[in-house]
Amino acid sequence: MNDNIDWRNIRTINHTQQDGFEELVCQIARKEKENHYKRFVQLGLKDGGLECYWELTDDTIIGWQAKYFIDSFTGTQWRQIRNSVKSASETYGERLTTMIIAIPYKTSHDMQEKADEKIQEWKDEFENCPEIKFWWEGDLNNFLSKESYSGFRKFWFNKLEFTNEWFEEKTSTSINNLRDRYNHKINIDTNSQIYFDSIYRNDEFKKYIYEKTEPLIIDFRTQYNTIIKLLDKPYLKNELKKYLENVDEITDILLSFKFEKDFKIEFDGINPFSFGEISDLLDEIEKNMMHIKSIIPNDSNNKNIIIELYGILSTVNEFKDLISNNKILNITNNPTMLFYGEAGIGKSFLFGTIAERGINNNKNTLLLLGEQFESKHDPENIILDLLGINGYNFDEFLDALESKAYANKSRIIILIDAINEGSGVKFWNKYFNGFINKVSKRNMLSFVFSIRDTFLNKNNENELNKLQIKSLKNLLTKIELTGFKDDYDARIEYFKKYKIKFPNNYMLSPELNNPLFLNIFCETIKNLHLEDDLDNMEGFSKIIELYIYSINRKLSEKFSYHHHINLVGIVLNRLIKFEFENGYINIEKANNIVMDSLSDYPFKHEFLNELIKEKIIKESIFLDKIHLSITFQRFEDYVSTKHLLENTDFDTFIKNLNEIVESKSNINILEMLSIYIPENYGIELYNLLNENLKSEFDVMNSFIQSLKWRKYSIEEKVFEYINEYILNNHDVCPIFLETLISLSSIENHLFNSYRTHKMLKQLNLSERDGFWTIFLHDQNYENSEVNNLLKFAFMENHEYYSDESLKLASIMITWFLSTTNKKLRDKSTYALVNLLKNKLDILKELLQLFEDVDDSYILERLYAAAYGCVLNSENHENLADLSNYIYQTIFNQEIVYPHILIRDYARNIIEFSLNKDCKFNDEIAIVKENITPPYSSEFPKIPSDEEIEKYKTENNAVKRIFSSMCVEYDRDGKSLMYGYFGRYTFQFYFSMWEKALSENNIYFMDLMNIALDKIFKSDYDEEIHGYYDEYVVGLYEREESTERIGKKYQWIALYELLAQVSDKFPTIYENYISNEKNIPYQGPWQDNIRNIDPTITCTKNLPKMNLCIEEKYLPNNFLDENWIEDIQDIPDFSKIIESNIEVEETVLNGLILEGYLTWSKHRDFGQEEYPKKQIWCQIRSYIVKNNEFNKIVRLLKHKNLDGRWMPESHENYELFNKEYYQSLAFDYFYDNGWNENYELNLNNNKYEVNVTTSKYSGSERTELFDKNYLKINKTLFERLDLKYGAENSFIYDKNNNLVGFDICEFNNVHNTAFIFNKEILLEYLKENNLKIFFTVLGEKIIINPGGIDSKTQTFSGIYSVNDNGDINGDIKPYSKCYFEELKTSVAGIVKETEFGMDNTFKKKLYVDYNNKVSYLFIETKNKEFNAKKDFIRNESIKNYEWNIYSLDKNKIRKKYLKFISGKIGEINNSYLIYCKNNEKYYNIIVASTFKERNSNRSKLYQQFIKPLLLNMKINFKSDYYFGNNVKHQSCMLFVPEDIEDKINKLLSLMENNRKQL
Repeated sequence: MNDNIDWRNIRTINHTQQDGFEELVCQIARKEKENHYKRFVQLGLKDGGLECYWELTDDTIIGWQAKYFIDSFTGTQWRQIRNSVKSASETYGERLTTMIIAIPYKTSHDMQEKADEKIQEWKDEFENCPEIKFWWEGDLNNFLSKESYSGFRKFWFNKLEFTNEWFEEKTSTSINNLRDRYNHKINIDTNSQIYFDSIYRNDEFKKYIYEKTEPLIIDFRTQYNTIIKLLDKPYLKNELKKYLENVDEITDILLSFKFEKDFKIEFDGINPFSFGEISDLLDEIEKNMMHIKSIIPNDSNNKNIIIELYGILSTVNEFKDLISNNKILNITNNPTMLFYGEAGIGKSFLFGTIAERGINNNKNTLLLLGEQFESKHDPENIILDLLGINGYNFDEFLDALESKAYANKSRIIILIDAINEGSGVKFWNKYFNGFINKVSKRNMLSFVFSIRDTFLNKNNENELNKLQIKSLKNLLTKIELTGFKDDYDARIEYFKKYKIKFPNNYMLSPELNNPLFLNIFCETIKNLHLEDDLDNMEGFSKIIELYIYSINRKLSEKFSYHHHINLVGIVLNRLIKFEFENGYINIEKANNIVMDSLSDYPFKHEFLNELIKEKIIKESIFLDKIHLSITFQRFEDYVSTKHLLENTDFDTFIKNLNEIVESKSNINILEMLSIYIPENYGIELYNLLNENLKSEFDVMNSFIQSLKWRKYSIEEKVFEYINEYILNNHDVCPIFLETLISLSSIENHLFNSYRTHKMLKQLNLSERDGFWTIFLHDQNYENSEVNNLLKFAFMENHEYYSDESLKLASIMITWFLSTTNKKLRDKSTYALVNLLKNKLDILKELLQLFEDVDDSYILERLYAAAYGCVLNSENHENLADLSNYIYQTIFNQEIVYPHILIRDYARNIIEFSLNKDCKFNDEIAIVKENITPPYSSEFPKIPSDEEIEKYKTENNAVKRIFSSMCVEYDRDGKSLMYGYFGRYTFQFYFSMWEKALSENNIYFMDLMNIALDKIFKSDYDEEIHGYYDEYVVGLYEREESTERIGKKYQWIALYELLAQVSDKFPTIYENYISNEKNIPYQGPWQDNIRNIDPTITCTKNLPKMNLCIEEKYLPNNFLDENWIEDIQDIPDFSKIIESNIEVEETVLNGLILEGYLTWSKHRDFGQEEYPKKQIWCQIRSYIVKNNEFNKIVRLLKHKNLDGRWMPESHENYELFNKEYYQSLAFDYFYDNGWNENYELNLNNNKYEVNVTTSKYSGSERTELFDKNYLKINKTLFERLDLKYGAENSFIYDKNNNLVGFDICEFNNVHNTAFIFNKEILLEYLKENNLKIFFTVLGEKIIINPGGIDSKTQTFSGIYSVNDNGDINGDIKPYSKCYFEELKTSVAGIVKETEFGMDNTFKKKLYVDYNNKVSYLFIETKNKEFNAKKDFIRNESIKNYEWNIYSLDKNKIRKKYLKFISGKIGEINNSYLIYCKNNEKYYNIIVASTFKERNSNRSKLYQQFIKPLLLNMKINFKSDYYFGNNVKHQSCMLFVPEDIEDKINKLLSLMENNRKQL
């Protein structure tokens, strides 16, 4: 076959034949694998003299170099080869044993002799020169002549082109043939993309695999570090070393994985990831741990060790499950997939999307359609025919295709859509197993199929009409598609495509989960121009009839017949009748039926083809013949059912129906019958059955499922069946409740939220919790109907939905608030806020509906949501109406609703309304009086202990309530076995009233009795709730987010009793907010009783911004060995404080008013984060009077800001996010000193400063959020006339321009910083004769495990705005110096140095080696250092007088001088500073190498002595540390001098790195 090879016609790669030849040689080398070859590597641009190499089992390598020399071979060519040999010898050294040089040049005897001479020359010339061999043209031709190279040869010599254009042409043709099954204009993200990322091994897959595996590796290492400390036996520690070695091996394997970007550097093929090796290592770990466990005594001494061993075993199992059962990981090694799903679920759409993305991303992809596969050929030949490949067999095609993939360094995906079509499943069953076995061996090729789920053998049925894949378990991955079940945006995209208004009734209907049905629905609306009549489009029958009508109307226009003559319906009925009687209908018979049905119409020959074009009928191949069927399965079921009932005697039908149910045959027809019969005959299917069959699961389930597809006007009498059968069946009742939720938002539907509301409200609290609340507890999973409704509520925009549908959704979500699942309850609360924040009229109606609900758990969160709506609303049109209702309902009553949180939310809504000047029916003064505590309520009678004892039973759930509620002490002060809730929640919340209670002889135990009486007297029923509390959630309550129903009643009792206590005792004793001890009770925010912040929003799509703060520090800086001692790498903070931020189309020139920024060294994969290198910094800003600005800045620029002595923004946990500036609670704290105004003491002078920001820290109330926000201060907010936006931290001016925000609101940002518009702020300052300065405080930190040997280096600085508007300033490193009672900070990085010269005086020496400055501290009883040259000045620092003299270096004791000079060099400049304190003199000799005259203007004085003095502190032994935000005296920490600085550092570290630590 040599004559087929013309080396001048070799395929080009990157437009050159040289690159093509290099790729060909690499592929030959790869194919010529021998037994001792281990790993093949193809190199990139920096090849080191080789194109590729094989690594052998002994770790040596054999390498290849390719030279495309075909015309001449002169000295130039030999020099090129020599250079390659030289480079390879130097790069690979002794590892390279053989180097093969491939050249497509026809050799001769002379040429071979010449080559041998050159080889000898190179061996003599180059050290480590390998054995050199040549592959000449004849050698290459011999390889290519092998039969196994047939397809390979045809690819490389242009017999099979496979150009990128060829792939695009073939794929585009198939995409077009998908017709309406794929529309590229509908932009819908698919969750299935990750499977194809796995095939390509791109960045998304790399991120996925490491996000899944890294936490497990870290768990292994953390567990090792914990257990090694517990073990005291050396031999067991040695066993654990084996475990750690295994973990290291697993880590190395994971890091050895190569991904798409790596292929450009080094490509060894897309080889299988070594999951098997990882599994073996996990087995070793498991055996090792079991061995250790077996030899450790199982006693209390080893309890913690055994717990850790079980933890390791648990991690092993989790890791095994990941690598064994994760389909995404499996596909990367076995890239053959089968997608399945119901008709119209989106299989073709997915394949069209992947194919088009392949074209757009230069990924060679092929798309074939199952309908094109005919049974007269096998699949291999059909594929070749479809692609126009003639004269080649399938193996040659695969060879060539794989060569193309290797050349691309990327897998090629071949998509075959809908293999149930065309020749069908029976055809594929003949070939499928063999086909998959063949193509799955081609690791660079990925074959992906799709099939309708009804044609897939999922449960190993032995049916020929289902695809048999049991034997392909390890070669084929099955993936189910579920459509748009949880994707409302996809539905919106469809309606946008058809340019029709979104229908209120149908947007939440379950039918629209199916993309094909959605397409039919939109087609029908558009074709019949029903956009304005969508509310009448109810029921599946109506939609199908209208769809048939719309097709008929369309064809009537084409063929000119009257559209009221339903020829489409006539033809369909005739076709269905034949199919019903004969089982199937072939194309010939179908054509005869159509011709007969339309015999009087001239277009009868064309009509069948038009039905196929309109997708109402589809073709398929069966037994080598074309057969027809209705396209959509439910469509066919409907038409078949209609035909059956219209052509069968009813009595006979009923008899047959009972037989079907009894025999459980053809159960699928029950659902359509449950739809069709009631809609057309006015009778329910179950009424046609024998009595004993009505309770059959299939009957009840088909009835429930039919509710989703039926007309809304269902007869009321169905409730008799529901109440008698469905609600009393544990299997179907949850299905029914899920269906109620799915139908809840559909207007005019009998089973919408109004029905559920009526049903649930009829039950009392105890019954409802035993029924509904228990049902809800486990409904917070991804695709539950509960979560689907909440996802709808969390949509960004509801403008296309009617108020009625929003109200219906809100009613159902409000009932979710009864749940004891804390996450679900919080999520539902926020869902209501998002849904109704601009619908206050609906909110009022909702409150009215639940006004008399007997569950304050619901009412509490409903009012919380109402408050969140009010504060987030952009439209206050209905605020007055809402507020009047709340006022009349809650406060204008003889007894005000006794619930401390409901009162709080209600009052704050009204207070907000008053601030907005809303009108009230009562006089404003009366309204204010009525909403202000205390309120009227009845204080409960205190039950005796004997009365409470009667409630006790042997039921464990009841015992749990008693133990949980128990307080700390009895009435005599005797300690009790208190419960966690009783001591830390119940008792704590009453602590504000403890003094008033004790003065009235009321004890916490009495309050406990009142609460227990409330719980058991009217609510808790152990018969209804006991099993759930004890067994379902009770055992795991502390670990899970779901609480007991008994715990729910504990909360209710607590909040109600708090209200009653606050009414009876309106004065509280508290001193951490106000300076007063006895103050009036105002609200639960006075002691953090609130349990959720409803003003947080969680759905706003934030504008796109270029936040690049994290890029300001280069990661490579962390690699510096002297990193901790060098601050030259610190970013320029003038460029951080001021940033130009692109916000969508505009630019915000902003200033960081406060920020907490960190830059951390990225830890290595799978390693614990220690030792950890990090830089953190705080940026704060202050506004001061213009005439005091220079004095303050001059002093501060020499001060070390460490220690939190500068004023800070107040941090508040009690306020809600959007209560800032606009609430009674905010005013309360603000007026009691928690404001921006501070007095700053500097060098015995006092200055007024204004902190520009405040901090919200209330997100910890819920598990759903973990972000707290910085905010601008009240003065700026009000004076600049600012307002909140829809986001959480964004603020806008009166013209709706964004002026400020906290960057932490963005999900991908790990820092926090409040940025504000520079121009607006500076203009305000100028107008008010004010100025602003910024402080920067930070540290470099190296943290080791446990903090041992950790290091820090502090830096700080002052920045300000100059007259040109530029930010100026700098930072300095600071070091702490300690000597006896002295403590100071000096500018620079200093180290304490041993100074054992004599013992005459106490002394200590600090040396700044970088700046050549030394600080010698000496304590004397007299003035020992009198040799002064010049008096410089006095400095009064914190009431101590410091005298500063110029000191002649010659007067320094010679041994001191010699010692110091040995540290910093020859001393040229020195000062003596001393101060007398308690009959002692503190002397500081500051010396430097600076050559300058001593004065107060010298460099040494200004840059080093000033900071030394201004940071000086004496008598700090008596100091104690507590920050500005410490609220209780118990938080004060008295510490000895030698550890104060360490504690300050630790507290500072914890403050700025809370999340990390």
